[in-house]
Amino acid sequence: MSWQTLSTTSPELQKQRWLRPERADQRARIAVIGGNANFFERTQAIYAQLSTQQLQQLAVFLPKKLEKLLPQSDFLHFIGSGSANSFNAEAWGNLLVQSRQFDTVFIASDISNNSETVLGLQNYLKNSSAATVLDFGLSQVLEQSSVAAITLLDLKDIQLLTRKEKLPKTVTSQSSLEDIQTCLDLLFDHFQSTLVFEQNQFVFVRSNTEAIRIKGQLNAPSLVAVLGENYLPQSKAVAISVI
Repeated sequence: MSWQTLSTTSPELQKQRWLRPERADQRARIAVIGGNANFFERTQAIYAQLSTQQLQQLAVFLPKKLEKLLPQSDFLHFIGSGSANSFNAEAWGNLLVQSRQFDTVFIASDISNNSETVLGLQNYLKNSSAATVLDFGLSQVLEQSSVAAITLLDLKDIQLLTRKEKLPKTVTSQSSLEDIQTCLDLLFDHFQSTLVFEQNQFVFVRSNTEAIRIKGQLNAPSLVAVLGENYLPQSKAVAISVI
């Protein structure tokens, strides 16, 4: 697939950015899942960015252990996880049910990285009907050709994945645009997950329908999937939102 270059002001990208759900108000419903018993700063930062958007609904799901630390709020929801510090298998089952009312679910990187949490998230991804965004640092949950999600990658993620899967090419801080694109093509063919990576003042997006590099730096999280038939075949929504 040939790569196309767009700028943040390109008409094609602007059209893509602002497509909305097929509802009367055309505003998206987004959930953020994250946090563990020790911290939830990344989840909080993602919520802060998304709260500036014109959304129909924005909710945050945190482990039950955090409930006593935070004031009650309509947008905060606490999911029981037993004695676990983050979400256990039962909690991920509850989150799967809750996710059905949202267009997009953003999984924040501050969930625990223990084996129970990772396995629970993998099962969640296999069964979720919502468009799902995996935050930077969550690439370890990807399984070959099994996850329909949008995965935000940093340099460490790419190097981990290419080493783990013994792919013939990786990316360094000095890699050319062509080498980055080749590596993302290889990773996409391997995992079938839409990949988003930012380097050298470009944001690269590789999906099943598009290979685009967007000129210009974007605020982190660089790209948040709000909708996207182009990116997630199981979703009835469209495209991405740049924030």
